[in-house]
Amino acid sequence: MKLRLIVFIISLIGFGVYNHFTSARRDGSGDIVSEGEIGSFEIKQGDCFNNTDFSNLTTLPAVPCAEPHDNEVYAVFDIPLPTYESDDETFRLAVEACTKRFDNFVGRTYEDSKLDILTLYPTLATWEEGDREIVCAVFDVDGEKLMGTAEGLGI
Repeated sequence: MKLRLIVFIISLIGFGVYNHFTSARRDGSGDIVSEGEIGSFEIKQGDCFNNTDFSNLTTLPAVPCAEPHDNEVYAVFDIPLPTYESDDETFRLAVEACTKRFDNFVGRTYEDSKLDILTLYPTLATWEEGDREIVCAVFDVDGEKLMGTAEGLGI
């Protein structure tokens, strides 16, 4: 019994140390100041992250926006649906809502921009767990890294 308790405590400490060294850290204003993993439900407007395997989005590889990055979050909001309709409808609403917010953020129309939109939105499984959040991010269509914020760049 004592051995199991010791192993359990060591495991908890090990997880805490691992989490401390692999998690992104924020400063007092909430900006990411060191790269690392961030929970997909912890992402905020203004956060930057690199590309990842989008098939299992429990964490994102967050980086400070002052460093080269693939994506910048420009809007986070709850989807205005009382019930989950379908993956296609949720995707359509997410793209529509993110596109409406794009022009004001980038300073150029979506159609004329060299940036594109990445949307993260609830699936039926996450909806049933209470997820209602849509995340809108911009990325360069040519695959070039972004530096700093894309806000007001007009590209």
